[in-house]
Order: sequence, then structure tokens, then C-alpha cells
Amino acid sequence: MAVLMLLQNKNAKPGENIWTSNGPYGASVKTIAINPADHLKLFIGTIHNGIYKTSDAGEHWMHIDSDSLDFVQRQIAIHPFGPDTIYATTVRGAYKSIDGGLSWRNISPPGRERQEFRAIALDPVNPNIILTGGPFDRWKSTDSGQNWYRFSIDPEGGMDFPIEALAINPESTNIVYLLTSSAEFGKGIYKSTDGGETWFNTHNNSDSSGFGEDVVIDPSNTNIIYYVRVDAFRQSIGGHFVSKSTDAGLSWTDISPIVQGEWGARSLVISPSNSDILYLATMGDGVFKSTDAGFSWSTVNSGLNKYNCIDLEIDSIDGSIYLGTVGDGIYKSTNNGASWRKISYNILAQPCTAMAFLLQTPPTAFVVGGSGCYRQTPGDSTWEYVATAVSPRYNLSDISTDRFLPQNMYLTSALFPSYDSDTLGFYLSTDSGQSWNLRSNGLPLDGIYEGIAISYISPSDKRIFLAHNNSMLSGIYCSDNDGQSWSYCGNGLPPPLEAQINIIAVAPNSPNIIAASDYFNNFFISTNRGDSWSQTNFPSPGGSNGFIYEIVFDPYDSLHIFVSGSGYGIFETTDLGNSWEEITHDLPVLSYPDVDGLAINPLNTLNMFVASLGYGVYQTHDGGQTWEPLNVGLDSAYCPGKMYFVPGDTTRLYLVSYGRSVWSIHRTLTGVEDDAPPLPEGVSLSAYPNPFNSSTTLNYSLPKAGHITITICNILGQSVATLYSGIQNAGPHSLAWDATPFSSGLYFARLNHADGVKVAKLLLLK
Repeated sequence: MAVLMLLQNKNAKPGENIWTSNGPYGASVKTIAINPADHLKLFIGTIHNGIYKTSDAGEHWMHIDSDSLDFVQRQIAIHPFGPDTIYATTVRGAYKSIDGGLSWRNISPPGRERQEFRAIALDPVNPNIILTGGPFDRWKSTDSGQNWYRFSIDPEGGMDFPIEALAINPESTNIVYLLTSSAEFGKGIYKSTDGGETWFNTHNNSDSSGFGEDVVIDPSNTNIIYYVRVDAFRQSIGGHFVSKSTDAGLSWTDISPIVQGEWGARSLVISPSNSDILYLATMGDGVFKSTDAGFSWSTVNSGLNKYNCIDLEIDSIDGSIYLGTVGDGIYKSTNNGASWRKISYNILAQPCTAMAFLLQTPPTAFVVGGSGCYRQTPGDSTWEYVATAVSPRYNLSDISTDRFLPQNMYLTSALFPSYDSDTLGFYLSTDSGQSWNLRSNGLPLDGIYEGIAISYISPSDKRIFLAHNNSMLSGIYCSDNDGQSWSYCGNGLPPPLEAQINIIAVAPNSPNIIAASDYFNNFFISTNRGDSWSQTNFPSPGGSNGFIYEIVFDPYDSLHIFVSGSGYGIFETTDLGNSWEEITHDLPVLSYPDVDGLAINPLNTLNMFVASLGYGVYQTHDGGQTWEPLNVGLDSAYCPGKMYFVPGDTTRLYLVSYGRSVWSIHRTLTGVEDDAPPLPEGVSLSAYPNPFNSSTTLNYSLPKAGHITITICNILGQSVATLYSGIQNAGPHSLAWDATPFSSGLYFARLNHADGVKVAKLLLLK
């Protein structure tokens, strides 16, 4: 039986062996419905996590936890006279609740129980009459969904396009407008004058492009119709996306505002107190307002974090406006759009893509995704929004911190198709995320920058790599000067049009070894720090339908690489990609394996974690031979994403979910040999290889966090190089020394720490 579940409060702490989440709060809010009998009660349907309900006008939300209701929502409609009766359309069926959302049953027509339904409309006079439909067919019921019969919008045998929206005339309910997804063929909007029995096309002189999103009838003058659509493909040449008819659809006038972002809008609402006042939710420019019935527009975006909007609704009682966004949840305005306030408290469905930690004690966590950047400060479980210099039109794809300069942070923005490309690309912060500077000189100003990877030879020798795709100049770009300039480093990769690189990773203890993959299941290796690449014989069992999600190096063996992805599960190589072995084994996956979030315990490489689609988090204690669930407290229905250990504390693990915000867990160590071992009792320092030619890697462990200095001294005891000076967390670390400028001979690595000095001999042979 379904229940209403109040999600974790803002003071919750990560539990012992139980997953908890405190955000970042948000979701892609596809639909908003206000209870007609009690305006404080609202329902929202999200794209990734079903339906949420509020009883206090959005101050607090409860998730409707239902095993029967599909979690990918399309539209919600509430019975105008009996508000406990609610209808919901989803990607897998149409549903009905008669107890205010507590329980649901599928009321789809026979044989259509798993089919997508997009639009739904109830007759405002006789709500037993329902119209609905989706990509494949459209239906009508006259008995509240108990029985259905099909209707066609093109009875003469032409193309019967998917239905996107419906609107019933409140004064004459036999008049219905229907919107399809195919305005490109002049069949965008249809009209019925007999309650949906027969239809005729009323697209007429409206611009023939785009995909229908919304159709709205002015209740004060039902001859006035608004027709809203999107068309990303014609953005570069312009077009119309809001049309108005004053003669019930016989003719149309374009009233589109001028936008900077993607060409199109998704929702329009009319003020119940003044029909000349309109609000328009756009795909990339936020909200527009008109006070003259659409002849002129101005943006009203104060308070919005993101400008990609989906749905708008106005409370007819107090005039409050509710706005559903892509990724950033729901906003509310109580001053006619002059300002917006985010009201997504307890909504855990924000899309997140990457996490990074400031290396301080304790670490500060940063997470990025479709709704921007958020920070979780030490000692506080809540997430705080971080304003960046990135345009609100862009998604953020990856974030990283500098190993040696922890106040330095790196950020990538991504968008396809491009908007105002002058703010796309790579950003640097030198003050722990307080301010950001765009550094994209030499980068293509389109496409998606999905991955950041950094190769450290020394604090003064750092190379940053970016994975780039969906561009005419896709591939891998690198910078040796913190992003001041960039160069293409694709020698050996496919041509730019084919090199759709989505993942890149650097071996932790071998900065010259880099791995990368593209969306075609190709796997590439560089052994010279990106100067050239070679393709490995990755098996790619998923074929053209699969692709790699994650590349993770063994922390201590640069030849040992793990790969997880869609279509094949998990593979590993111990010889730098020459041969591969599948280690999915008994990991429960769907018939089409979809495994992400691969993370390796840095203190015990046999202890690994993955996030599998539909089954949640699993761990292994034997390098992937056997797997066991780690899902207590976790919403495992849809939680693919990336996983991160907290630096210096392998008991704390984060799951950054693509559709369920961020979850964390505190693992109680059991003392068994396959769990994370305790920190070292003392400082250790060694080098490999040793003797060496040109470069070696220093491996060292710290029993506690603190300030350290690592220097290289010659045989006379004189310091010839400083490799690191700063604070580091407890645990194992590695650091490369490039001795190319130095002559052969005996050297000493010297590690100064709070409790003394540790020295290791180094023999350089050229």
C-alpha cells in the first residue's frame, strides 16, 4: 500500500550504515496542479521521482511513495468538484486516485497499461468526461476512466501525430483544442466542436515549425487562444513559438518575445484577475511577463538559479505564481513575478553529475549538475547554493579541486545546442569557490565539456584535460597554465566529428598515463601525458547501444583499470587495455546491464562500490568476484550516478545521483580483513621505480592530517626542488618527481611533518 513519506529533515546526519539525503533539493517539475477546494494543497509531478504533495502552499513537501504509480510524470488533473479524485499521466500508463493521492490504480485503456500518456483534460462541467493521449493514440472516456474508446485527429487517413496538450472551452465544453508534436507539417493544432468526436485542423497561418507544448483558452474571452511550442533545430534562424488567435483559431498572430537561449517555450498562464497579464515559461530565458496580452514582453527572473522552465500555474485565490523548472525544482512568486523564491524543501529529485572536495579538515563538499553548484560546509548537513559566473542557461557538468592548491577549483559548463557561447567552457576559482573566472581561450564554444582530469608531475607542472563532445571540434583539450590557453591533444584519436569523448581519467600514481572513452564504446590510452593516443581492444559487448559511464584506475597500479557502463556491466584490464575480463558476475542487473558509480576504496582496492540502475548500490570485498547490496535507506528505484569517498575517511561515502540528489552513508568498520584497514601508525615514505630514469613516484602515508613539506635534496643536503608544501589529509598519497633537468646521482626525498622528518634515498640513472 502506498504511503506519504516525509523525507529527511534538514538536520539529519549520515547514519551508521544507512543512506540519508538532505538535498540539494530540486527536481524537473513537469506539471503543477492546485487543489480547487483548498489552494494551500498542491501536487507536482516530476520527471524522475513521481509526485510530491504540499498542504502549506509549498513550504514543505511529502513524496507520494507508491509501488503502482510510475515515477516519470507527464500531467496531473484534479477533479473540479471532488478534489480527492486525481488523474496522472505517465510514461507507463494513466492513473487515478480517489483518496487524495494515497493510493493509485492504472486506468489505461486495455492493452495500453505500459504505454505513455502525455496530455489529459477533464470536462469542467461534467468531469466524468476525460480526454487523454500520447505518442501512439488518443482516447475518450465518459465514465471517469472505467471505459475508453479511441478517437483520431486525422480521419481522412493522414499522419496521426502524437498528442501533447488539450484545452476544453469552459463556456462551451463541446469545443476542445488539441496540440500535437508536429507543427513542422502544418498539423500542430486541431479543434473539435462536438466534444472530441471529430476534429479539423486549425493550424492555418500559424508558423509551421516546432513541437507543441501548451494550448491555453482565455476564460474571459474564449475566442482568444494561445499556442505555445519549441523548436531547438531552428533556433539559429529564428522562428515563432507563441501564437495568438482572437477568432477561435481561424487565424494566428505571432507574439513571441525575443530570446537569447533556446528557441521555444513550454507553458503560458493568464492572470485570473487581468486577462491582459500573461506569464510565459521558456526553455532558456526563464519567465517572461506581458501586461498587454502578449504584444510586448519583459523577463521576470529575479531569484531564479536556472532559466530552463517547464510549467506555470497561478493560484486564483491569492495570485501566487508557481513555476516548475528543469532540475531546480519549484519556485513561487507572491508579487506578480517581481521576484521568485525556491520552495523545493524535501524534494529529492535534483539531477547531479559530479562532486569535489576542498582538501581541508574536515573537507567541504561541492556538487554540480543541471541546477548549478551547491556546497556542503563542514559540520552542516544542508546544501547551500553557490553562485558562479556561468550563465543560468547552462548546465554544469564537472568540478574538481587542485591537489596542491586546495583553494583552486575547476568547473565546466555544458550545453547543446549552444546559447550565448561566450560564457561556455572552463572556469577557475582561486578562492575556494567564492568567485569564478572564465578561461576558455582555445576551446570550441559549443558542445559539452563532460570531464575534467588533471595530471600532476609537481605543484608547478600540472596539465588539465577536458573531454569534449557534441561539437564540430570534439575531442580532448589540455592546458598547462590553469586554463589560460588550451590546445587540442587528439593525436591518434578519431577525427573531431567522430571523437565524441565523454570520459577521461589520469592514473593516480603515473601522471603520464591517461585513459579516455567516447560515446561509440572506443577506449583510448596515452602513455605520454596526452601527446598521442592509441585505441585498445575494448570488447564493447553493448555494441552501438552501450557506452562507457566510468573509468577508474587502481590507486596503486597504473596498468589496472576498471570500466563500467551501459550494456555490459563492469570490465577490468590489468595490462593497460590489451586484454579485458568481465567482473559483473553476480551483480544483479536488468536484462540490459546499466552500471555506474564505480568507486574503489583507496585503502583496500578489493573493496569497490557501484550504483546499478534499478538495484541501487552494491559493494564487493573480493575485487568484483561477488557483490552484496548496500541499500538501507536508499531510494534505489532510480539512482544511477557517481560515487565518492571523503578524502582521508573511507568510512564516508557519497552517491551523486543523476536523478535523486545526493546521498551519503557512514560505514561502520567491522574489523574484517576485507574492510578498510586503519590508518598507518607512523609516517612512511618510499619511491618507485628506484633506481629510475627521468621520473619516479613518491608514495607516502600520514597517520593524521597536518602541514607537510616534501623536498628533494642533493648529496650535500642542499634542497634542489620543493614538490609540495601545504596541508594534507591522513592516509596514503603519491607524488611524482620529474628529474629530467637533473644529472645522475644520489638524491634524498625529505618529508617534514609535525612529528619529525622522514627521508628516502633516490638513485637517478641516465
